[in-house]
Amino acid sequence: MAHDTLLAHIVPMYGKTELVATEALRYILEQSEAARASLESMLRTAGVEVDSLTRFRTEASGEEGERVDLVCYDENGTERVLIEAKFWAGLTDNQPNTYLARLPKEGHSVLLFVAPAQRAETLWPELCERALKDNQYELIGLTDSGDIRCATISGSEQKMMLTSWRAVLERMQSQAGMMGEGATAKDIEQLQGLTERMDRGAFLPIHSDELGQELPRRMLNLVDLVDAATQRVVAYDWADIDGLRVSPQWYGFGRYVRISGVVVWFGIDFRYWAGQGQSPMWVHTQDSNWSDPIILQTGVEHSDVLDSVVDQLETLGHNYKEIYGEQ
Repeated sequence: MAHDTLLAHIVPMYGKTELVATEALRYILEQSEAARASLESMLRTAGVEVDSLTRFRTEASGEEGERVDLVCYDENGTERVLIEAKFWAGLTDNQPNTYLARLPKEGHSVLLFVAPAQRAETLWPELCERALKDNQYELIGLTDSGDIRCATISGSEQKMMLTSWRAVLERMQSQAGMMGEGATAKDIEQLQGLTERMDRGAFLPIHSDELGQELPRRMLNLVDLVDAATQRVVAYDWADIDGLRVSPQWYGFGRYVRISGVVVWFGIDFRYWAGQGQSPMWVHTQDSNWSDPIILQTGVEHSDVLDSVVDQLETLGHNYKEIYGEQ
């Protein structure tokens, strides 16, 4: 799976991930000229011409009971950018309208939602629908695709925007590199690790074409391929299943196999498939927590795919023999 940073490993164990991510973002913006320049540049691409942002405050309560995750102030102490940090949590009753009402009436300002990229296609329509409800706000100039989605409040210079954690942090990382801010780059990497871990757990909107027969048939094909490969390898002297069992897990289907004397779990692992994208099929050793993908050939017959899987298992067996010696 993708490498997790220390922050990504620790924070989910104790909860309040959104609060930690927001505070980390505040710290980075406060400490780094590159991060501030990156945020200001991103806003300008959406037509938000704000003055230099100089001060940042988290959990800033307002008169209507709203609590903004992160407020960015300009040189005059005016709230110019309100940032709401989201992962999987839903919108509150105050969002977005009470927050839009908080924006200053004069000059450019923006309510910016930062969320996993996978949520954009559902979160952005919900934000716009809520803003339009009961004619509270009229939105013009809507953009509903790409890394940055934006709408202008009619008759004002106020905007509502949605972007992803990945887009924000990649811009900051690039800017920090160009400006020679090595320490900032490391801080951003920590936050990137956390947000990427949260992104992997995000609920993906269901599309109608995913509810047909093709997806379950593919899953059954993969399960059959695991069984067929296991049956094939036990015919060789380098693999056996004596005393071992089929072992479905919450994250997929597989079984234990002894390859060159080393017991491994071999099967379909949705966690690694989603995290790495290399293959649905993986081999995990028990003792050292090593994981190897079994790359599946595409556009060929079943027999060719099966031969390739068996060949890769045999190669892993040779590797195990070199590492562990004769078991």
